[in-house]
Amino acid sequence: MKKKKWSCILLVLAFVLALTACQQGTEQKSTKQKTTEPKKVTEQKKVIDPKQLYTTAFQKTLDAKTYDCSIDADINVDTSNLQGEYKEFADVINNAKLTVDIKANEETKQSELVFKGKFSYRNLTMDFNVPVYMDEDKQRGYIKLDSMLKNFGIFLGTSQNHLESVKDKYLEFPLEDDQSFTSYTEEKIKQKSRESLNKMTGDLPQNKFKKEELTSKEKQQGATQKVTLSLSDKEMKAAFIKLIDVMGKAMNDPISKSELSEMEDMLKKITVKKLKMTGTIDDKETFRNYDAAILVKVQHSDFSGDIGLRLSTSYKHINEDVTLMDKPKKDQIVSEDEFEKILTIAPQKI
Repeated sequence: MKKKKWSCILLVLAFVLALTACQQGTEQKSTKQKTTEPKKVTEQKKVIDPKQLYTTAFQKTLDAKTYDCSIDADINVDTSNLQGEYKEFADVINNAKLTVDIKANEETKQSELVFKGKFSYRNLTMDFNVPVYMDEDKQRGYIKLDSMLKNFGIFLGTSQNHLESVKDKYLEFPLEDDQSFTSYTEEKIKQKSRESLNKMTGDLPQNKFKKEELTSKEKQQGATQKVTLSLSDKEMKAAFIKLIDVMGKAMNDPISKSELSEMEDMLKKITVKKLKMTGTIDDKETFRNYDAAILVKVQHSDFSGDIGLRLSTSYKHINEDVTLMDKPKKDQIVSEDEFEKILTIAPQKI
């Protein structure tokens, strides 16, 4: 598999791995029955098993035409065996806060992401807020330049003149340098990955899915059910290998035996100590919140210790109207070459 394709594979993998429990299978539909029994009894009749609750909510999320959600990311790296710059860098990661607000329209293939967060390094503390607009059909992305330079200009050596020169401008960039990776290819990869996940989750025992008690806050947010799914080290690694294999074939560039062997050797240095996914579900059988937590132990010559990752997703709207605020107009778009010229010329302005 060509190395230049690994980036797009990993991007899609980040999406589909979070959907490990997605199962298309036949959905059982409960029939509505008239009854004069107390409301409590009626509600009990509507309760379905945890696996069905979980997979039905996932299917509805995948089938959504529009959605508005917010994702909080939290990374924790064990620094007990780190020193010097390595420890400093790990501390930056551990103390950083990152939120991504996402609005997407799957029918128009357009979406808007706003990256927000805060990090500190030595005497520098920075809050950032950078909008990015993406058009999958055109395979083009647009990043709001004044926001980018305002937040990260210090690393680029830019001045106030640069900031004024790009006010309300958007930098255009390709979503994938590999021209074979089109929006059609991406959809094909997602579909193939879902099919693979469907089979895998169909084989998972029922006891992998557990119903949990809702907190008062979760009830106030509109949730009526909560289900968790936990996978073992072996199950997670098998899913990872299978997904890589499926996506390679979907791109007509299957992973070779030697690459598969290298990947399996790499995974031997990693132990999945915990993988738990929890979803709160409303009375429409859609997710209100989804939390994925993974803890891995890494044993490598450069690093030995635990790395934890937690992604918490809050769904504001699913299948409702979404308004994309950062779609650039034609006269607001700046090419990469034009941006380089701006960086060269702007400091000369008075």
